[in-house]
Amino acid sequence: MRCPYLREAQVKFCRASAFKKMIVRTADTSGQEKCVSPDWVSCSIAKQHSEDHPSQSHCPFLHEMLAQYCSVSPVRTFVPYSDSQFSRCSNESHKYCEAFMLLANAGTQIGATPSDRTISSERVQELVGGFPMPGKLFYAQNHMWLDHTDDSSCHVGIDAFLAWVIGTVDRITFLTPQETGCPVAVLTVGGVDLHMAFRNAMDVTGINMYLRSHPEKITAEPYSLGWLFKGVCKKTFGKGNNIDTGLLQGKSAALG
Repeated sequence: MRCPYLREAQVKFCRASAFKKMIVRTADTSGQEKCVSPDWVSCSIAKQHSEDHPSQSHCPFLHEMLAQYCSVSPVRTFVPYSDSQFSRCSNESHKYCEAFMLLANAGTQIGATPSDRTISSERVQELVGGFPMPGKLFYAQNHMWLDHTDDSSCHVGIDAFLAWVIGTVDRITFLTPQETGCPVAVLTVGGVDLHMAFRNAMDVTGINMYLRSHPEKITAEPYSLGWLFKGVCKKTFGKGNNIDTGLLQGKSAALG
């Protein structure tokens, strides 16, 4: 499922300009533009370039394409539709976008502790000792969680209980494998380095860079903005070794 705030638009830009400013195409102004009329020959930018087979009716450097953008972002950035498959907006990973989570959690009390902060009511299905354990996630014995979806994307972080035990994280260091492997996050707490290694192999495609300047999010929002790694979890990395092998979910995780 893609992000509900993702929108599409037909945009145009000048290929000859040094600055690629994308403009949304509208029917009421298209006939008034110099670029789509014979007057394009008087454009100073077009004169600086040559075209082998120029059209007399419109500028040969005018380019149009279908693009996508976030309707809730304060800065509207247009992404070519052909590149949308590489964007988290088009799959389940959009749930870890800061803009999406701020709207999804609009009713969450500001300043809530890890024990009562939730991502959304539908995801928190278990409470263990007052600490939330979203039922959709898989949990390891070292208090790391895994969220993987049908489109093979996955996220990894620490659970709310460990976040409460740690309290305050001074800084974070990410250790990612060169190829498929087990990612490690080093949390520095009170001058002591705590190595958090995810037990199963994955293809790491990104780390939560936001945490380097805001390490407090690791413990304040462990299931959302405090995620550590994102990647691609293939169906299996070897016989009998799925991405969730050895992890617990739901009641089993709560009792384990």
